[in-house]
Amino acid sequence: MIKFEVLLDEIGHFGLAQIGIFLMLSYYRAFAAFHSLATVFIAYEPKFRCNVSGDLQEHLNLTKLEMIEEISPFDPLANQYSGCYYYPYTVENCSDVSSCINKTAPPIECNSGYHYDRSVFTETVISEFDLVCDDYYLNAIATSIYQVGNFIGSIVFGNFADRYGRKLTCVISFALALACSFGVVYSHTMSLYILFRGLTAVFAYGTAIGTYVYITEVVGVKQRAYVSVGYHIFYPMGYIFQSLIAYYWRDWHDLMLICTLVSVPLLFFCVIVPESPRWLFSTGRDEKGKKAVKLMARINGKKLDEDSWKKATTHEKLTPEKITDDRDDGKYTTLDLFKRPNMRRMTLNVMLQWFVMNLVFYGISLNTEALAGNLFVNNALSRKEDLLVRRIASREFRSSLLLTLPRSGRR
Repeated sequence: MIKFEVLLDEIGHFGLAQIGIFLMLSYYRAFAAFHSLATVFIAYEPKFRCNVSGDLQEHLNLTKLEMIEEISPFDPLANQYSGCYYYPYTVENCSDVSSCINKTAPPIECNSGYHYDRSVFTETVISEFDLVCDDYYLNAIATSIYQVGNFIGSIVFGNFADRYGRKLTCVISFALALACSFGVVYSHTMSLYILFRGLTAVFAYGTAIGTYVYITEVVGVKQRAYVSVGYHIFYPMGYIFQSLIAYYWRDWHDLMLICTLVSVPLLFFCVIVPESPRWLFSTGRDEKGKKAVKLMARINGKKLDEDSWKKATTHEKLTPEKITDDRDDGKYTTLDLFKRPNMRRMTLNVMLQWFVMNLVFYGISLNTEALAGNLFVNNALSRKEDLLVRRIASREFRSSLLLTLPRSGRR
């Protein structure tokens, strides 16, 4: 068996090769931001009212806002005008609001569709699929399905990456995520939109597992905390960039198309990087591992001689059969995290922390449109809020801990 840690002492713990791998694979986090928080823009809910005859607005000489206030009943519980009902009206033999709109009659449910305010976005998922009134819940379902996709992806691709390698996981999962992302762009029914959003999450999380594990495996122990922080910093950077894209492209199809096209280079990055040497050595694929290490050494400007390989090689040869024999029951699964008391406690502890972190993070981030002020500026500036939350939760942004984390530990 060849110990990769020993070889890192020879080729460098964080040389040009590792920096290149880190920068290329961290690009995934921008793609993750484009999709996980996309609903702030693509599912923006504009002001709306029932579709009524255009002759009424012209006849009464009302602005769009005045039309909403006059034709729609006021909902005191929501403290706003209801867009789901309208007062009966007529344009014949009337001269003003009181004679044209009968506000004493019971409101009528919208039966001719809805009229949306398109001053912020020309088209969103809400306006295209009429996800208002009785169908408002479909937007929440779509968001929930996306998170279910993350859950499925974490289970499926976690085992896949251990069995088939980090590079193959990245290539396959991101190619499929990219295809599903294009599927989202060209979805013109709500069912297809939900389906492709969910599948995008499944495959994107596979890419997350492959890229994150990869970058932490090719650097030295002391550098892992730094690359972990740097990897996640690309997430808020991607979200800020998406705010800029949304400002210039106000149709949700165009917005997601640009975000998808910007993400395409990651597929090329996943293809050109070598397989993780640490994974290759740990699974008995020594020759492939040596080839990958030699490539990294050449990029780092280092040379490996026979003494280097002898120093890194143990007398025991590791084969796939040996790996299986060394295990208690032949193979490990996710269930092994819950079999032993200490591991079970740690697993449940981490699960609870992730639940709380994500509850707070998404609860704030997905509702920034409710803040007063410009939507695009608020969403870009909300990354400061994100960075504060991540600092407290020690997930996305640990720059304040960079100097202390290697010494104080994760806990």
